[in-house]
Amino acid sequence: MQARESSLSTGESGRNINKINFFDTMKKILILLTSVICCCSNEESSSGPEETIPFYTPEYGTLYDTRDGHSYKTTVINGLEWMAENLNYYVLTTTCISCSREVVPCGEQDSTFSSVSGWATCVGIFTYINSACYNDNPENCAKYGRMYNWDAAVGDTLKNEWHGALGLGDSIQGICPDGWRLPTETDFYERLWYFILDRHPEVYTDELERKLRSTEGWPDSLKGMDEYGFNLLPGGYDRNRKMGECASFWLSNESNENLASNVNFGCEKNGGLVNHGNKEDFRYVRCVRESQQSSL
Repeated sequence: MQARESSLSTGESGRNINKINFFDTMKKILILLTSVICCCSNEESSSGPEETIPFYTPEYGTLYDTRDGHSYKTTVINGLEWMAENLNYYVLTTTCISCSREVVPCGEQDSTFSSVSGWATCVGIFTYINSACYNDNPENCAKYGRMYNWDAAVGDTLKNEWHGALGLGDSIQGICPDGWRLPTETDFYERLWYFILDRHPEVYTDELERKLRSTEGWPDSLKGMDEYGFNLLPGGYDRNRKMGECASFWLSNESNENLASNVNFGCEKNGGLVNHGNKEDFRYVRCVRESQQSSL
């Protein structure tokens, strides 16, 4: 009986020891987990960005065009001052071309109604103009600016000239006021687009476009934030196409005698952000100049 009691006592003691060992083990595990969690938390906080990108505050200015008295809002982005509105300077050249592709006085009747090589069947004198309001409505010029073909934008009334061959290069004042010029592909990509991309590397192209689009005029799905004061309105292109849906303005670079560069925000789905379009198309103009101001 005494031996049995001794054995029972020994069994209970063993169970107590096992309980103690179990609780000690759990305690050690909890301490280990706590230290791991704390360590990870410290690593995450120390590996986070050391500095955040400051909110961009647009630095606005004014362009006063002495030619007609128009004033335009401007915005400075990465050391380059951009018009924050489209140019609305009236210039209009009307050229009439016959079926034989000769310039003729406007109003004459063309007698050469034959099919001409390289052209569709000719139906008479073609009237060629170099600028217009969207849908020929002056109210659209007041709201969106005037539309120009590329020759008018570079300040030339010649049709289908390759200005690169004339030595004009990319830096062209064109139709812009004195002291201002047409933007180049480099201006758009290096000075504007990549600058914004560097500030928002996590953002896709559609979201980057929203940072330049105006806050009104676009459909809800395309409405902009105008974070940089660029105020890009959906004025459409080519005199009567896609107003309220897209925006496009000329750049001074050209590909050949027929094609030139333009910024393309949704106007031509097959084109890129910088598109090479027909010089006879009508698009808007935004002028630029170097600025001594700096924006963060």
